[in-house]
Amino acid sequence: MTQIKDLENLAPNSAIAEMVLGVKAVYPPKSPKAPYNLVVFDSTGESRLAAWSDVDLSDYKGGRITVRSTATKKGLDGLNVVYSEYNKRNELKLGKAGQIFNDAELQLQGGSAGPSPAVTSKSPITGPYTAAPAVSSKAFIFQNAQLMVEAINAAQWVAKQVEAITPDHLQAIASSLYISAERAGMARQFPVSDKKEVVPAIAVVKKDDEDDFGW
Repeated sequence: MTQIKDLENLAPNSAIAEMVLGVKAVYPPKSPKAPYNLVVFDSTGESRLAAWSDVDLSDYKGGRITVRSTATKKGLDGLNVVYSEYNKRNELKLGKAGQIFNDAELQLQGGSAGPSPAVTSKSPITGPYTAAPAVSSKAFIFQNAQLMVEAINAAQWVAKQVEAITPDHLQAIASSLYISAERAGMARQFPVSDKKEVVPAIAVVKKDDEDDFGW
């Protein structure tokens, strides 16, 4: 998953599939067409997020948010890198095509086991976590590998529905689908091994008065 430290290596207007961030401050729009300005952070740094939203984002302060791009006819869009002439660095922009959720909203979509405590500047930022039965590391990797295959197949289906899509967008779509499904615990729905269970055949004992047809 992309982190704030990665922004400096991305080109302006690059689409980002998903980020999980803490919110240090929220500044309301200065005009009806202006964005909210959020000061966001993760374990690697701090940045500004300009978010165009029809709903009030003030309650997001002190919490954790998930921001995402969505698949459009021209590829992945919504959460993008933007270069700030004022701060002389790459920052984040969430347009109308993007999505933003706090933990409670994400929980309603099945992406979290429950609400998280308030986030501070010293809190580690991780994705929502759902407790799962203990499995071996090999089984865990095998389950997630199967989920990744399904995400790639789904991304290829998405690519067939749009006019043009780049390999980078295809990879970002697959990653976004995988992350969303993994957070919803879908990996645990897959087998932990590729070995098929062998069910022993039950021997049929014929009675003395039965012929080969069992009559």
